Amino acid sequence: MELKYNYTYVPPKDSDRSWKIEDVRDGRGMGAYTIVPLTEGQIISDSHYLIDNFSIAITELGRFHNHSENPTSKALKLKTKYSIVACRDMDIGEEITVNYADYSETVNIEKPKKDWKKGE
Repeated sequence: MELKYNYTYVPPKDSDRSWKIEDVRDGRGMGAYTIVPLTEGQIISDSHYLIDNFSIAITELGRFHNHSENPTSKALKLKTKYSIVACRDMDIGEEITVNYADYSETVNIEKPKKDWKKGE
């Protein structure tokens, strides 16, 4: 059987990361936080790899970034992946959040729930 797609995900080395995973401490569980200043439009990292609008691989950042109605970053769909891009300049220690509605074209990625608080 010939494989139609060939994906190789290489996780970023700790020294190459601009973020870390940490407890959010507000009941939501874990989150991703900046460890260096980021500039608007900067690609932070990839979050999901795709085949035919299905997520086939979720990265560590994809697993731990949280939803916000007022996000610090955006999930940008490229051909075969989503990348997380800073929406504005960010200081060290800011949580990396996206509006999960950015993933609306992809079937098996979490979407915002109606009972989630607005502005969170």
